[in-house]
Amino acid sequence: MGTISGTAQAHTVNYVNATGNIYCKSGTGNNKTCIDQPDPAYIAYPVSEANMTEWETDASSGGTYNGNYTVGSAGATLGPKKIVGNLTVSSGGILTVTGTLWVTGNIILNGGGKIKLATSYGSNDGVVMSNGTITVSGGGNASGSGTTGGYLMLLSRSDLATAMSISGGAGAVIAYAPYGTITISGGA
Repeated sequence: MGTISGTAQAHTVNYVNATGNIYCKSGTGNNKTCIDQPDPAYIAYPVSEANMTEWETDASSGGTYNGNYTVGSAGATLGPKKIVGNLTVSSGGILTVTGTLWVTGNIILNGGGKIKLATSYGSNDGVVMSNGTITVSGGGNASGSGTTGGYLMLLSRSDLATAMSISGGAGAVIAYAPYGTITISGGA
């Protein structure tokens, strides 16, 4: 959904305003008619189960926090860490990630809350992974280390229809949900 500067290409394309062609098998509400073409060949996920298992191990090496972890206006620095519960960052709080985080529940980033990589990551990427859903809304923001090439990946392993929901400008982030759907809206 939304406006695309260029070409849109997927099995189903709905409610897209594209400056280029729209290639799809089916679609509705688009500014152009679908141009039929075969579905693309399967490509393996760029992140494997082995990668995710390694990140679980990395996070667990920093110990386990049992219960819901909430970051408010005081902020927090965390990682590596396994959180058995939910992670919420809100009320303008900033969570600085110093190592891989694995949340067994849901991640909620809202109310002007921010998750960012520590500057020590430099041009390297960092991972915050959830077995549940991830919601970024209400001025929530995720960012890398501040060095070019240092991105934060928000990864949801949920198989729900909305494994990740990003609205209202989430920042420069890698969003990945290999088993569910990512919904992006509201100027994100």
